[in-house]
Amino acid sequence: MKSPFLIVTALLMSTFCASAQEYTMMDYVLDFGITEESGARLDRLYYEQKSYAEDVGLTVHSMVNHRYGEGFIEEDLSLSNLQTYYKAGLVWNILKNGWQQNRQSARRLTAQINYEQFEQAQNSKSNAYYAQFALLEYLFNKAGADVLRSRKEHIASKEPLFISLSNDGYLTSTQMLEYRSRADDIELQLRVLSESNDAFELIFEDELSTYLIPEFYQSTEIPEVDVQGIILAIDHSAAAQQQLHLQQQLIQKPSYWSHQVSLNATIYYNHQVSFSNERRDFTSVGVSLRVPLSTRHYSDKQAYIAANKELEEEQLLVTNNRKKEVLILHREYTLKQKQLNNLENEYQVLTARQRNDYLQRTAVNTEMPVTDVSLFEDEKMLVQLEQIEIQKQMYKILLKMNLLLAEHPITDFLSYIENDNFLTERE
Repeated sequence: MKSPFLIVTALLMSTFCASAQEYTMMDYVLDFGITEESGARLDRLYYEQKSYAEDVGLTVHSMVNHRYGEGFIEEDLSLSNLQTYYKAGLVWNILKNGWQQNRQSARRLTAQINYEQFEQAQNSKSNAYYAQFALLEYLFNKAGADVLRSRKEHIASKEPLFISLSNDGYLTSTQMLEYRSRADDIELQLRVLSESNDAFELIFEDELSTYLIPEFYQSTEIPEVDVQGIILAIDHSAAAQQQLHLQQQLIQKPSYWSHQVSLNATIYYNHQVSFSNERRDFTSVGVSLRVPLSTRHYSDKQAYIAANKELEEEQLLVTNNRKKEVLILHREYTLKQKQLNNLENEYQVLTARQRNDYLQRTAVNTEMPVTDVSLFEDEKMLVQLEQIEIQKQMYKILLKMNLLLAEHPITDFLSYIENDNFLTERE
């Protein structure tokens, strides 16, 4: 008897049949849930950068001063004799809080934009993770539901035999209870899987409306993981170096001149009226310089160097932790492979026992022994359900490994060795 689940369909529907060998289930899963990032934050940063770049530090300045009462008037002190004094003109702030510092702020925001763009590209994997995790559940739930429906049909087909054996006294009440519990358990599991998949379709309705769900649930191929290749990729990640470079650009480099020294250039039109109604109109230019007597420049420079070193150490720590996590995940993955092999052996043992039982009964031309109520096929399908669950866990491990890779998908480090005995069509 052939199980419907074990007859594995094509990896993809007809649109992908030509490339079925190249396009694996993991490729399909990694294509799901990828969405475009919101551009609102980048737009804000862009316009902030633009405002600094366009600000050259020029300001309009005007002042008027009118004195009431003559006070002390001396002929040789013309400024003291001014009744009305007015000036208007331009002030160019060149260094602190002006043209030079605005240039630096614009460059810093440009670096911030580059870093945000980089982060958005890197975060696409983590943002899609939960959708891809849910998709794995959805696909393997479908696979499990197929096996459960086959179990349900098989158990139902044996019901007349169970009832007959029970009526003839060959089955105990405990054996009948086991039969009933199997049927009830199947109904419960089918309901749980159906509710879970209905929830998935409701939550991801928009994604599924434009996404092609293939007619396969899992592949007969169990991928081998090139763990050494993954560790080397993490160790020599260009994306990690780029991230470090962009983060270092965000640290404001201390500048004594542009952050502490004020330099202003001015041009004014002046209008003066004395108490004797003498008028003067003239243009004046000037330069003002303010230099603080501060010794903090050396400390600021050392703090800047320390901040860069801190980023380098943090990057190294992240890299080392990722490599350790890969080793842990790979260990877990290989343990799952061992469990699959054990289940395969268990399946083969059940198949052999089933065949031997059939040959014995055929040789003696007798009915099925009372101790064997034809549940071999159901036991084999229970093994298939365990295989489905373990393989689902293996794909989830691969999904976690994928998050640890910056510029590579996990599929770059998978190799497929066809296992002719695992989850293949059987008699």
